[in-house]
Amino acid sequence: LAWLEHNKGRSVNTVVCYEGYLKRLKVHLADHGRSLETADRALLEAFVGPVAHQAGVTLASRRPLIAAVRSLYRWAEEMGRFEVS
Repeated sequence: LAWLEHNKGRSVNTVVCYEGYLKRLKVHLADHGRSLETADRALLEAFVGPVAHQAGVTLASRRPLIAAVRSLYRWAEEMGRFEVS
């Protein structure tokens, strides 16, 4: 996450917000026997869609949630951390 702040110019508040979303994503994936590395598109879409809705996240508030997930996987692919498909 520090990479976002230092290399992409994201504010500290944005990075903190993303961190919270990504922690929730890890829990969601673990609940389904997956990790960030083994997540599939269906689980990611469920997290930013129905799961977020059930948690009370409004449509407008989902934009940063989606941005957090996309940023993580974009960074992971650029850094060669794991293959993104």
